[in-house]
Amino acid sequence: MPESSLHNASAVVFGGGSGWGKRVHDVLRHLAREVRIVERDDPPATMQAAVGACDVVFFAIPDNLIDAALIAMRESLVGGKTVIDCASNKSGFADTLKAIAAGGAIVCSTHPMVVSSTS
Repeated sequence: MPESSLHNASAVVFGGGSGWGKRVHDVLRHLAREVRIVERDDPPATMQAAVGACDVVFFAIPDNLIDAALIAMRESLVGGKTVIDCASNKSGFADTLKAIAAGGAIVCSTHPMVVSSTS
């Protein structure tokens, strides 16, 4: 596989054990230097450490949990970190994403138009 812009990057996928998160994790592990998975049962210290050590933070968790996760990780989501979500409904966390972007993070908010097994 040719080298990508992610070749030297590390990433963490919240919700990387199933659904879109698993699909994203499976793709990133072939592109990025390192990919971690964080699940809802992981302790906050584990989540903070993963975000702090990674360049790309992908949220593939239920829409209603994203705002709290963003707020909890906000201090680490600065300085050029890339923050991506694939939520269907952005209304619960759009303002938090805007604030994170204003703090220096790169924000990309996508929409899952198909189920993760069809693309």
